[in-house]
Amino acid sequence: SLLVYSFLEPTVDGTSEKAAGKQKETGLTLVKQVDRPSLPGKDAGSSFRAARHHPQNPDVLYTVVNTVPPRTRTKNSPKRSFICKWDTKTWEVTKLRKVSDRNVTCFDVR
Repeated sequence: SLLVYSFLEPTVDGTSEKAAGKQKETGLTLVKQVDRPSLPGKDAGSSFRAARHHPQNPDVLYTVVNTVPPRTRTKNSPKRSFICKWDTKTWEVTKLRKVSDRNVTCFDVR
């Protein structure tokens, strides 16, 4: 699954003079755990490879999902790769495209 975190804003603790000028440490808060999308075909499983936000629209997230081929006797089972477009308000896949019969290792959104 894909874990989505948010940065905490630094806050000032005003309980004492010593602590008034110091800020608490910033940390991460788990916002959402996104399950892998259901993909077409007969694959044994899949994994997220990378994720990037749309440059102008922060409500759109693109992910690369690489599949694991099923255990069969064929030597060259395709390890398909998909690009998924997510709506980050509902965390639903709005579009899904197969991009390769091999695993994708990196991508960029412009």
